[in-house]
Amino acid sequence: NFQTIGKSLLASYAYDNFDVDLKSQVPQSEKSNETLKHLTSSFLFPLEHGVTTDDLKCSEELWRQSMLNPCAQLSMLLPKRS
Repeated sequence: NFQTIGKSLLASYAYDNFDVDLKSQVPQSEKSNETLKHLTSSFLFPLEHGVTTDDLKCSEELWRQSMLNPCAQLSMLLPKRS
């Protein structure tokens, strides 16, 4: 059940935006010119293999080491990936 997985906080969410052109094969007298639709799909999957909510409490550490953090100490920054 999706609600149970989401409420557990042991889930990951993935989103994808995509466009679909819904051109009709059958002529219509009151045809709209708007055939392009912008849609978003999503996927929710449980984190398994013994992952706990404590494992996910890392945002403070990540922010402390982030190059985006204006208060970060230079010695604590993670190396830049290429």
